[in-house]
Amino acid sequence: MVFSCPDKSSGEDEEKEERVTEEEFITRLIRHIPDEHFKTIRYYGIYSRRTKIASKKLLHVWQEQSRKWVVRVQRVLKRRFWRERVKQTTGKDPLVCPRCECYYEYKGEVCLQEGKLRGKYARCRMTQACLERMAISPV
Repeated sequence: MVFSCPDKSSGEDEEKEERVTEEEFITRLIRHIPDEHFKTIRYYGIYSRRTKIASKKLLHVWQEQSRKWVVRVQRVLKRRFWRERVKQTTGKDPLVCPRCECYYEYKGEVCLQEGKLRGKYARCRMTQACLERMAISPV
């Protein structure tokens, strides 16, 4: 049987090939299996328990700070309705008549779907019926 392994005697990352019998290969492989109740160090360095606990504390503090930051950003970037967006871009309130300056009451929306006007949104059933009548027979 031929297998390759790193050559540690030369000091470089060279691989050497060795030819051994199957029994010798299995014997060398079995040497790496620890005894039944042998305690191995599973976590060392950054993976150690002490480091994990400290990391969790730091992460918790960071999450609290970032959560506060996210809440502040959400307040600033809260969702604006179409009226607020139009008012900001044009400087005029879309629900105020430009001639008489009377206030329009927003009841719903009608949009064009498949060549027909359909009610997209209505505040109540009566408004829905009114929008449908207006969409069926345009003035």
